[in-house]
Amino acid sequence: MPSERQTVKAVTLQFPVHSFRRIETPFERDPGYKNYLAIVDIFDVPDLKDWRDINVRDAKTRGRVPEAIRESLTSRPDEFVFLNRGLVIAAERVEMQDTGKDKILRITFADPQLHGLLDGGHTYQIIQETKPTLGPDEPRRFVKIELLTGFDDIVQVVDARNTSNQVAQESLDNLDGQYDPLKNILANQPYHNQIAWSEYEILPDGEAKPISVRDIIA
Repeated sequence: MPSERQTVKAVTLQFPVHSFRRIETPFERDPGYKNYLAIVDIFDVPDLKDWRDINVRDAKTRGRVPEAIRESLTSRPDEFVFLNRGLVIAAERVEMQDTGKDKILRITFADPQLHGLLDGGHTYQIIQETKPTLGPDEPRRFVKIELLTGFDDIVQVVDARNTSNQVAQESLDNLDGQYDPLKNILANQPYHNQIAWSEYEILPDGEAKPISVRDIIA
């Protein structure tokens, strides 16, 4: 059974955007799904480190995909927004304030199991790593941010959106709370923090966690 929802205080992040629009669909009124798209300067991408639980895979910073993202971000600044798929964020509420001079986007998160960075973890991580290396005279770089609201079950959306590399079943089971009883049983074991409950989980030193939940179950 899915785990009980975590009770947390709602958090609202606000940041400037270059452009913003609502993508109209037939499902806004019933069942209430809404879709938005923003173009954002990479320096204005909000801090999402505390809202990444629904992104089923830890972002890798090495390998073919991360290197391709890094190369396009650093070497092709004018084209990055077109070359990269961007970020997908699920939120409780999305609000836009257009003063005529500035466009300020506000996104509200209320549940870590429903809201946060849904897809684009590699892009987000590489943007965060690259920003400190860019000087003041560098050309501006932009990224697409798609936003979804109205979903009370996010697992199927996560599965569908993570299609470039198929999501392993253990990642989806972990997101759905299937491993919570096992986590509780093993909480006091010395190897608990060595277990990867989903794909690509890493230790503080950046190395992959050595124990797969599949081995534990076996």
